[in-house]
Amino acid sequence: MKTQLTLYIGNNCHLCSQAEQRLKPLLMRNELRLKKINIGSDPNLQDKFGLRIPVLKLPSGEEHNWPFNWARIEAILDESQ
Repeated sequence: MKTQLTLYIGNNCHLCSQAEQRLKPLLMRNELRLKKINIGSDPNLQDKFGLRIPVLKLPSGEEHNWPFNWARIEAILDESQ
């Protein structure tokens, strides 16, 4: 089973679209799946992530706010492989 990253996004969020595009090569290179969760319809998620989206959650549970530190994320994923 492929490892999954979770990307918390919002409606009409250009930063979220940008983050998803930047993640594509990383996903392919590391054979990862991406689960996108739109916080727009969940008040609890809106409270937690509202001003921080996009937020990337790694398999370890570690969360990264935008702008992502790509080198750190890649290093973490490489260590877990």
